[in-house]
Amino acid sequence: MASVYFTGCGVMQKTVKITVDQDDAKIYVDNNYAATGSYTASIKPGEGHIRVRVEKEGYVTRRFKVREDETRNAIDVTLDPDESWNNSVATDMANKFFTIPVSKAYIEHAGSEAEAAKLAWKTLHQILMNYIEEIEESNQMGGYIQSAWVVKEFPGADVKVRTRVIIKETNAGGDLTYRIKLCSEIAPYSGSNDQYVEWSRVLKVYEPMISEFQARIGKM
Repeated sequence: MASVYFTGCGVMQKTVKITVDQDDAKIYVDNNYAATGSYTASIKPGEGHIRVRVEKEGYVTRRFKVREDETRNAIDVTLDPDESWNNSVATDMANKFFTIPVSKAYIEHAGSEAEAAKLAWKTLHQILMNYIEEIEESNQMGGYIQSAWVVKEFPGADVKVRTRVIIKETNAGGDLTYRIKLCSEIAPYSGSNDQYVEWSRVLKVYEPMISEFQARIGKM
């Protein structure tokens, strides 16, 4: 049975100890931070229930209610690994443009800056299509490439992640330069497209793309 205590006014309240298998997981009660690892929750008569949320980076968040008529005096919480987290990496390259000036050696190899732009255009497509098969827009005159969104679903973590790449040709400082953006967004698994928000992580399958662009366009 859950523990029963009498307050100074003679009103009974129950307490239930919540223990998480990850001792550094954070416990929230009714959206307020309560403790880390374990917490003894009190449920007042007439309160009905309390809402508990348990969180730790890299694990699926657990949410549940502890009701006033709870018969257990202890609840053990097991957190499952978050597959979206395990299949991604944190990077400061996500959702921002990074700049790749075309190297002088690359231009010399092509014979001129104009020829280097043509060669780089082909190379950019080759690299991009090694990771994302569908190009949504490719405008050589405008110096713009945009891939289609690629969605990866993680039902166990109740999220889905989408990725796309945007490439812009520019002449920063008079030199042939490309600005590349690796877009990474996350949404609830059953959520609509307008629920996606920027994610500071990138799926591991796309991580090498950034260095490959830098290696093949920025130098010979």
